Order: sequence, then structure tokens, then C-alpha cells
Amino acid sequence: MSTSTAHLEAVLQLTRTRTEVLEARRSRTADPVTLQEITDDLEHSRGYRAAVEHALRECGAAPGRPSARATRLSRCVSRIASGGDARQVAALERVLHAQLLDRTRALVRLTATGDHPAVHRWACRHLERYRHAAEPGASGVDTAGPVRSR
Repeated sequence: MSTSTAHLEAVLQLTRTRTEVLEARRSRTADPVTLQEITDDLEHSRGYRAAVEHALRECGAAPGRPSARATRLSRCVSRIASGGDARQVAALERVLHAQLLDRTRALVRLTATGDHPAVHRWACRHLERYRHAAEPGASGVDTAGPVRSR
């Protein structure tokens, strides 16, 4: 498996997870402004995901089902996103946000030579979109205390 394919698969899994978290947040949110922000983020995340899936198909590494480990992680993330308190969800979103930005930066470098121009555009768009944005999920949530994992 090539480095770019590995990064594409990692970004695909992260965008899938981000979409699940956003959908869970949308189902629990009543504020119209927040709902619009979530809807915009969902649209962006789905577009990025579609571009990555297309690039994987072009590489001959068609996006398949997630691995068993990714599926377990996805279930855990969904449980936290749909049933966790605001602080847990904010911590989860910060971790996903940081991982996706890190992988996206690497993907921008890997695709800068012209490989997968659609993914390169989406990755650059993703970095630009979140360059000045506060960490997702941080608004209105007290995260001063430590977040412990189990």
C-alpha cells in the first residue's frame, strides 16, 4: 500500500467518524444558528469524503468497509456523540479535529504534485475552512478540567 493510499484511507475513516459525530450533534441541537453551522460542516465533510472515496477508486483501492477495529471505534464514538455530556463530546471533537487536520496537511503535501487534484482541492479547502476557526465543540463548554480516558 502506498503512502498516499494509506493517508487517503485514514482521512476517509476520519471524515466518516466526523460525519457521524456531526449527525449526532444535529439530532440533539435545537438552536437554529448552531443547526445551520452543523449543516454546513456536514455538507463540507460529505464533499471531502466523496473526493477521497473517488481518489481511492482511481488508485485501485476502492473504499471498502471499515476494518473491525475502525468499526468498534466508530461505535464508541457514536455512543459518546449521541449520549455523552457536552464536555465529553467537545473533547471527542477536539481529538477528531486535530487528527483530521494533521492527516489533511500530510495529504496536501502528498497530492501537491498533481496526483488526485480533486482531493488536493478539498484538502486545501478543509485547511482553509478550519484555519481560523475555534476548535469544534468548544463553544459554551467548560473544558478547564482534565479529560480522562478509561
